[in-house]
Amino acid sequence: MAYAQRVPILTFVQIGLKRQGMLSDRFEWIAIETDLSPSFLKTEKFQQVFREWLLLVQEHHTSLQKTKIDPDELRVGELVSLVSQMKASQLWRLIGAVFAVIAGIAAFAFHVGQSIN
Repeated sequence: MAYAQRVPILTFVQIGLKRQGMLSDRFEWIAIETDLSPSFLKTEKFQQVFREWLLLVQEHHTSLQKTKIDPDELRVGELVSLVSQMKASQLWRLIGAVFAVIAGIAAFAFHVGQSIN
């Protein structure tokens, strides 16, 4: 789940364990091979790695907070920019939704017009 949300991952692997999948080194993270014992948590190596990882998580969280959009503060140019960043499938869904709303209003207006006469 963290990987899907692009949250930094901290991975430790017991020495001697066969490393595959999540346990192998990847571009997105490094699996640190060590003796996983309670005393390891007290070592300077663990403390340093943990602090660095925690900073990455905090930076990720801060960047998410900055990307939230307040609709009340959105300008037309920014709206156009957001639409231009949409994927084609998202744009087609938006166009379909707008068309459905317009068609619904037109059908309602037609029905009201017919009932008046």
